[in-house]
Amino acid sequence: MRRTLTALVCAGALLMLASATACSDDDSDASDTTTSTTSTTQSGSPTILAKGQDVELVGGPDTGLGNQTLNIDATEANGAATGTYMVTDNAFTIECANTDTEGVVILGGRATAGPDVEVGQMTALAIREGDPDSVFLVANDIGAKTCTELLDSIPASSLANDSNFVDLEPGSDIQTA
Repeated sequence: MRRTLTALVCAGALLMLASATACSDDDSDASDTTTSTTSTTQSGSPTILAKGQDVELVGGPDTGLGNQTLNIDATEANGAATGTYMVTDNAFTIECANTDTEGVVILGGRATAGPDVEVGQMTALAIREGDPDSVFLVANDIGAKTCTELLDSIPASSLANDSNFVDLEPGSDIQTA
């Protein structure tokens, strides 16, 4: 009966994703096993760089990104940034990222589809944490050949200039690293 009860408790714990608690048929301390499992799970998982769904951007048509919708799913694993973002009907594949800028995550990549972009065109998206969060789309005006070169070309003064950024609608949020 004790084994059956233990098995049911363990199964329930797994279903509730109680990964911090280890189950065992005996009364031994399983804390070492739990720590090891937790560490493996954390180190093997990608890090979210930016994530947001149906994020509405504020502003009129003359503000560039205003009145558009942003969808973004960017992660980093083993030093490589991957993912996509869409600005309304324009899609971009993420190739690189800069998270070393205070309060701003910058993602670089190439256009893959859309009515307002040339496929293959390199761009960067800067996401600034705040209340509200805000975004800034950077064109490859310098003719950078690599994604990293594009991100490195963005001056700190551009990232500090509020007029470059478009705010998110109240209640919208982009989760960043």
